[in-house]
Amino acid sequence: MKVYFITGAAAVSNFFRYSSTSLVSEQWMLLILKNVAGYADADIAKLTEDESGIARVPHPGTESIAPGKRIWHLKHDIHNDCLASPKQTEALASSFQHFFGQALDAFSVGEWAEVSIFDFMRHDMAAAAVCSVVGRRILDRNPGFVDMLWQYDSYAESLAFGLPSWLNKQGIKVREDFRAMCLKWYEEANEESDEALGSQFSRELGRWAKSFGFAKESMAGVYAFLFLGLNTNTIPVCTWALMEVIKDPDLFQATREEVSRALVVYPTTGKRMLDTQKLASLPLIQSIYTESLRLHMSLNVTRTAKEDFTVAGFTLPKGCTIQAPTQISHCEEAVWGTPDHPASEFWAHRHVKTSGTTDAKRGEFSMAGRTGSFFPYGGGGYMCPGRNFAKQEILLAIAIVVTRFDVELVEWTELDGSPSTRPAQNDPRYAGAGSVPPDREMKARWRRLW
Repeated sequence: MKVYFITGAAAVSNFFRYSSTSLVSEQWMLLILKNVAGYADADIAKLTEDESGIARVPHPGTESIAPGKRIWHLKHDIHNDCLASPKQTEALASSFQHFFGQALDAFSVGEWAEVSIFDFMRHDMAAAAVCSVVGRRILDRNPGFVDMLWQYDSYAESLAFGLPSWLNKQGIKVREDFRAMCLKWYEEANEESDEALGSQFSRELGRWAKSFGFAKESMAGVYAFLFLGLNTNTIPVCTWALMEVIKDPDLFQATREEVSRALVVYPTTGKRMLDTQKLASLPLIQSIYTESLRLHMSLNVTRTAKEDFTVAGFTLPKGCTIQAPTQISHCEEAVWGTPDHPASEFWAHRHVKTSGTTDAKRGEFSMAGRTGSFFPYGGGGYMCPGRNFAKQEILLAIAIVVTRFDVELVEWTELDGSPSTRPAQNDPRYAGAGSVPPDREMKARWRRLW
């Protein structure tokens, strides 16, 4: 197999321009759906037979495939219909805000409590995300569901390689245990009513799989992979953002002041909620979000060339594999660095453009001139369909914490709770696998304000 790496804004932009037409990823998705999600062989065969692609216009030579049989394109349409714009994900974001707020209500007003930030986000933010998409029943019926999700996540990369079962017994066992939880929930909910499956997105995914006669094993895989994708990138990125805000009291205060502008108080009930659209327009929190993605996303975006492909003056042969690594483009000094803030460091104001001041209130968020240099969600037709909801979740989680709590850093610890001699860094074990979690825990104390 010939593998080529491409870097540079122009080359990467060209790479994404032809994604889903000349450059495709179904070959890699099939491996993931088989090995990580655990789809049944018969259903993998159905996906393999459909070579028409995800786009509205089928690949040349596949025009004879009936529209109702275009399994990849129909799933892509569900993503577009349910997740393509922030407006379409507003209901999911509202639900997430409700469930995450409920988790924080467990802390008493006015009382200081100690919390491990990464552990809290992995459990409570993940639970809120799952509930926002499929409802609370899945957690009620499956004690330990979130813990099992993270065990599953820890084996996802080794499962993706398709190692023989005797080399990855524990990984396969964890996958099957988690899939059993998903199937138990699905069968109960599906028997009760369509609405019991949760959001429109969840219901449409179930209909898609049923319409192609998916086996129970594959149906479990559809939802297991959904829950993995829902959390495996958002939780580490949000954790990094919160850690940066908490460890810098001035940044914490600036963030609190900014996001308070998106806080809405309902006069009849006194209930306080964040306006998601307003929140997403604020420059500083957008910059914090973007900077966290830039520094903590490690992904080789991979495509297979369906025909000879020319990029940067070089012609790459049909059938080769082409990869665009985020960790190179996201850290180019010429693109991101400034004399005072090199590309390798987190700088909360890097993407806030102001006129001679660092006051974010008078600035605006800007990514001008960086096309092709920032692609944490991939690009082209295969760009991550959940990116809008992911952004809403992360912004909401940060804003909810900083508005509802006073927070103080206590100490950095190892992941097992023992003292650490340094702050968190990217965990090298996750390099190339998506968002990279911290290799240390932040122990903090917080006091709920309301």
